[in-house]
Amino acid sequence: MRIHQLLGDSVVDEMQRMKRARTMLLMHYPFFGYLAAKLKLVESDKFPTMATDGRHIFFNPAFTKQLSNNQTLTGMGHEVMHNACEHFSRQGTRDPERWKKASDLAINLILKDAGFSPIEIPGVFNWLLDEKYRGMTAEKICDVLPQGPPCPSCFIIKIGTGDGAGSGDGQEGDKQPPQGGAGGGADDAAPPPPPVNWKRAMVEAAQFAKMRGKLPAGMEEMIDGIIHPKVNWKQIIRNSMTNAKKTDWTFRRPNRRYAHTGIAMPVPFGYTTSVEWWGDSSGSIDATAWKTGLGICVDIAKTMRVRIDVGVCDAAVHLFEKGVKDNEIAKKVKFLGRGGTDFRPIFQHIKDGKRKPDCVVIWTDGYGSFPQNWRPPYQVIWAMPESSEGVNVPFGKKLLIDMADLKAGVA
Repeated sequence: MRIHQLLGDSVVDEMQRMKRARTMLLMHYPFFGYLAAKLKLVESDKFPTMATDGRHIFFNPAFTKQLSNNQTLTGMGHEVMHNACEHFSRQGTRDPERWKKASDLAINLILKDAGFSPIEIPGVFNWLLDEKYRGMTAEKICDVLPQGPPCPSCFIIKIGTGDGAGSGDGQEGDKQPPQGGAGGGADDAAPPPPPVNWKRAMVEAAQFAKMRGKLPAGMEEMIDGIIHPKVNWKQIIRNSMTNAKKTDWTFRRPNRRYAHTGIAMPVPFGYTTSVEWWGDSSGSIDATAWKTGLGICVDIAKTMRVRIDVGVCDAAVHLFEKGVKDNEIAKKVKFLGRGGTDFRPIFQHIKDGKRKPDCVVIWTDGYGSFPQNWRPPYQVIWAMPESSEGVNVPFGKKLLIDMADLKAGVA
């Protein structure tokens, strides 16, 4: 690839050179180039290297003039990936300096695999790259990253109301976007670009690159992980039980922590929250995963002091046990049925029993008959395998579970 011939080594106007670099990025690295086209180029001497805030790519011409033409594409691709990976919103409360390094380490491995040239300018820019972090997210890298001095090759900046991430040690907290130096070009005169939906842009960029046969290896899997991140389904069920949890109080046993003050305070008691777990026992359901899921939900209820009732249903209700404990599952709950699937008997059973559960968890593959034109007055969670992603539920929350991980005991 002779990018230097296309960009032109004799170009004086650095803004024009950067625009040509963006065009070359689109030609030779279409995935990255498509994303770069959504960012406005701004020349600025307020940053020692390059930076981005989600709408712009800021570059210091004194820095970019030191880059070869291939390295210029690398710098632009680096800024693009800070946005695509949404490093601004993912930082949270983490230490800014550690997050700078972690996000750069994660990005540079992606750029290396895509064939970009590393950037090494002694005393000005250090290329952060370490194979031991391969396969880790920026969050994981940040957790395991050893303490060290500030690195001049990466930084997080705040510009206006948004955060920025870049490839140098710029000043933090600038309240206004930096206005560039000489040679700003047409991009500087244009109005500010609109906010970018980066998840949607990632999908579009992947399709664009696929059509040209230049989607980098491994990029499709990374994009799928960003668009469809794995969720901790146990935590979601736990949170749902927490939101539904009610606590009763009694003065029969005053709280001893306040005895020395002469004030009688009540203490919580009893299982006052009702959660129902219903297992679909139709012929399409894996019995092993079914029992494992039940055991995990019962264990969650136990740790939260929430009573859990268990029902079994395919096209009809076969079993319903109140207050099932973890050591009673094998004795009380049987996998009965193996017929078709109809969810209506579950809700009719609740109605006929005049029960008012706070949360109902239904373990199923989702292929069955749902109640129509009716919504229950309580939380409903449909726990389904990932293969049921296309199933639409008329109400409640659909929770997709990786059944392979469940069977391996790592869900």
